[in-house]
Amino acid sequence: MPTMLLCPSCGNRAFVEEPNISASSPTNANHDNTNTQSLQQATHSGTNYSNPGTSNPTDHFVAAGHTSRFFAAMIDVFIVSVAGSLISVLLVAFVGSPGTDGADLLYSVLGMVGGIAYYSIFHISKYAATPGKQICSIKLVTKDGYTATLGVAIARAVLPSVLLIGGSVVYGLLLAPFIILSEGSSLMQNGTITAGVIIFIALILTPHLLIFKTQYRRSLFDIICNTRVVKK
Repeated sequence: MPTMLLCPSCGNRAFVEEPNISASSPTNANHDNTNTQSLQQATHSGTNYSNPGTSNPTDHFVAAGHTSRFFAAMIDVFIVSVAGSLISVLLVAFVGSPGTDGADLLYSVLGMVGGIAYYSIFHISKYAATPGKQICSIKLVTKDGYTATLGVAIARAVLPSVLLIGGSVVYGLLLAPFIILSEGSSLMQNGTITAGVIIFIALILTPHLLIFKTQYRRSLFDIICNTRVVKK
């Protein structure tokens, strides 16, 4: 049965009976072989890659798995925590321990800036990945597959902190009236605080849990910054 093939070089379409049968001319034979290989590669791409919600054969990126993303995040948190502890030891010698004049604010600012710099610098590097992502063989790219710009990398690194601060403010505003109303009843106060903690945790985790439902397994930060995490 005739099959229509598309040449990736010239864009011409042709109907052939047997894609693998050589034509009389060597040039035509090479032309048909190129078409056949291109068709097989496109078919393979469309069925093998596991980007949830899409079967686009031109998308050559594979969405990073949930497990690899989790372990990459844990490794990065460990690295940032250790680095922060070492820097704190040095700061104590020059600035003073937390609790002294201005030390608390300085520690907080440096900790936030250091974390943002860590993720931003590594995400715009030639590896497009933090050490945790490199160990887990995944990387951050834009939705179109390019390395993130510095602005995008910074925005994606800042968003979790913004969410944490914003969530804390919302949490406090929502919880305060219930705590005031529950004065005199320890049981009601404990219940209010417990419910508030559950809501706060849900607020913090929801942006990350979106990777289980969204196309390309994108978190809320990926959707806002138009990025995604893929396998190398």
